[in-house]
Amino acid sequence: MDTPTLLPSPYHLGAPIQTEHQFVGRADTITHVLALLEEVRENVIVIEGPHQVGKTSLLHQLRRRWGVQDGSVLFSLGDQGAGVDIPETLHRLGREIMRVTPTLPYGVGHKGSSAEQRSCQLIDLLNQIAKHRRTKPPFVVMLDDLPALADQDRPPQANPNRYLKMIVQRCPTTKFVIIQTLEPGAGEQTCAQIFRRARRLTVGNLTRAEVAGVCRLSERVAKTQGLRWTDEAIEAVFAVTDGHPLLVQAVCAGIWQRFAAAEQLHTVEREDLDSEAGLRLLLGETGDALARIWATLPVAARAVFILVAQQGNITAVPDLDAAFIARRRWRGALRQARSELRHTGFLVAEGDTMRCSPPLLGFWARRQVLAGAGELQQIIAAANQPSVARSRARPQIPPHASAPLPI
Repeated sequence: MDTPTLLPSPYHLGAPIQTEHQFVGRADTITHVLALLEEVRENVIVIEGPHQVGKTSLLHQLRRRWGVQDGSVLFSLGDQGAGVDIPETLHRLGREIMRVTPTLPYGVGHKGSSAEQRSCQLIDLLNQIAKHRRTKPPFVVMLDDLPALADQDRPPQANPNRYLKMIVQRCPTTKFVIIQTLEPGAGEQTCAQIFRRARRLTVGNLTRAEVAGVCRLSERVAKTQGLRWTDEAIEAVFAVTDGHPLLVQAVCAGIWQRFAAAEQLHTVEREDLDSEAGLRLLLGETGDALARIWATLPVAARAVFILVAQQGNITAVPDLDAAFIARRRWRGALRQARSELRHTGFLVAEGDTMRCSPPLLGFWARRQVLAGAGELQQIIAAANQPSVARSRARPQIPPHASAPLPI
């Protein structure tokens, strides 16, 4: 019999989940999107959500259900690198569409190199596809990471959103599913500027039942030797993560590795997670994931988060307001940051109180501050710079952190 250390972990870290058996939850969202794709009204669906909640993985599952060959294309705008070259990106999208529709007699031309010419070629390609699919469901273009096209000090004629809007309007029988990340401090969302009539759906954290499904993946892959979870342990996972998909995966993966390393791959109890020793282990096991979430927050938002975390992870809203007023130089930026954090789900109001969400990030933020005296003051001072507080720049990932996990 194999030892537990030889069992592969069922938890997926480092890349989007593409296989069906590792993907848990989002059933209602998938059903809703597929139903919208069958409608003849607006041809754009925008799926919004904060960083690291599984939007890319959801896109892969939608494509698998709709049809990979001849039925859809998935193209990541974020993979095109910094300073997106619009003509080249449009040409690559056209080539990828040709690759997934090899049996149909059309293509994208090579003449012309301007964004306008590339857009017209792509429009012609998509309309040719629609013509040959009259008796089939519409062809679907799935675009991941729309913020990669955010304005980068380009002149109006070089704005990539202009060409994307033109393509969508001139290809009415092609469906577009577009991922939009909700970023604190990003100001107006890109999709709102381009697709005023789009159907917009929001994805967030996992439900308790979905968290249980992720935890119990370990019971499905190895029924005789697999890691088992008590109901109380699963509730503890939900309590410290609020169902944040990145942290749920990180907690489960860390627990798996901890038990497997000790060759005691048996049952997870509540005490393994919510004791003081268990919390220390969880903070260590999920450190990279927590650093990635933290890196997405502007400096003003970090200050607000720390102010809440310093009060034992929960504080009365009036007390938080008083903390803003006491720092008069920064209260405008801090209040804006608090609003943005609540919008993206990182602060949760419960009656007269407000708490960090997920709690594990609050514990981690509090310890980060305690480890470095004066860090809060430095963050608040930096938050006084509006250009920093409202920056559209993509987050800088700490060098020690592992690869991004858009689960």
